[in-house]
Amino acid sequence: MKKSTFRILKVGVACSVLLGGASFGGMVSAATGSAVPTVSISAKITNPVTVKEEILTSSTTYLKTNIHVPQLSGMQDTRYQDQLNDIILSHAHKDLKHWEEEASAAAQKANENGFTYHPYELTIHYELKSNGTEEGIISLVVTTEGATDGTSMPRVDTYNVRNVQEAALVTLQDLFGADYKKKIDEHISKTINEQQDAYFADEFKGIHEEQSFYVENKQAVVVFPKYAIAPGSTGTPEFRIPLEELKAEEGAKPGDAISIVINGNKALQPGFMNETGNRIMLPLREVSEALGFTITWNAEKRSAELTKSESPIWTLVQVGKDQYTVNKMAKPLGAAPIIKEGTMYVPADFFKEVLQANVWAEGKRVTISSNMEKVHK
Repeated sequence: MKKSTFRILKVGVACSVLLGGASFGGMVSAATGSAVPTVSISAKITNPVTVKEEILTSSTTYLKTNIHVPQLSGMQDTRYQDQLNDIILSHAHKDLKHWEEEASAAAQKANENGFTYHPYELTIHYELKSNGTEEGIISLVVTTEGATDGTSMPRVDTYNVRNVQEAALVTLQDLFGADYKKKIDEHISKTINEQQDAYFADEFKGIHEEQSFYVENKQAVVVFPKYAIAPGSTGTPEFRIPLEELKAEEGAKPGDAISIVINGNKALQPGFMNETGNRIMLPLREVSEALGFTITWNAEKRSAELTKSESPIWTLVQVGKDQYTVNKMAKPLGAAPIIKEGTMYVPADFFKEVLQANVWAEGKRVTISSNMEKVHK
């Protein structure tokens, strides 16, 4: 059985492209439902996101097209939605231009050599795998396939977004915890070993940080390019992993340590679940400074002032007082700041409600990202 090898390049919205019949891999994420209910950090979305199509056609007779480009509608974060739609549409335009150039060059060469030219074909279609109503996740798969003389190779682009007021890309680590690579590699290796005739067992070297996948029916579906780890007859290999099967962690209990990931980096200090089990407390200084804030400590008043250059956000927190300044008004968050082993801790909601970061809790982990970490081209 002959194997095919293709060169991998990194491109686009946290995707990897496999050229030679390219393949993008996007990022997915999902809340696993293990967040502590009383921590009002994440919420399920009830209104489904929908898709409108934009149809592109070729300006040359050398290329046949069947191009349906998805454009999302109904996201909570309309700015993010516009950015994402622009990226998806621009990728389609680039693909169309590329294939038009390839088709024209092939037609000219055929004419010069007296060959019969058979038009190239370009097909782009999509599937909305998750519409944002389940765990607040939008998962979109776009397949691009160019064909020459009857041979083709699909490129699969996956786009996975947390549908909240400040939308953000989500990752396999969000789904399965810090050791997600080990967990998923073991799952895939087991499947391959059980079906060795269907795969190139020695070609699977483990998933990578920008692994393509989507979320559907409470499953993470890990996607590989055609020919990457299996013969062409297998198509585009997919491995379905129930989210509950490799669940990141059990729900937090009073006193449990809470790991923290800030803008993709693990915090040095953990947080903890408070004694009543209704609030996650996080270290103020480390998280705030990672989000770009400057902290000024007042030892006499046991308070901390938070400011950020070129930002209107200002707030003051004081040990023992459940009041946090939001738009110059004091707002309670259900727990007062406390000092523990020399470190001030505040409720996780502080970073969402006051500092306006993206915050969500899953089991014994909290993930935080700056609102400025939007869509990356």
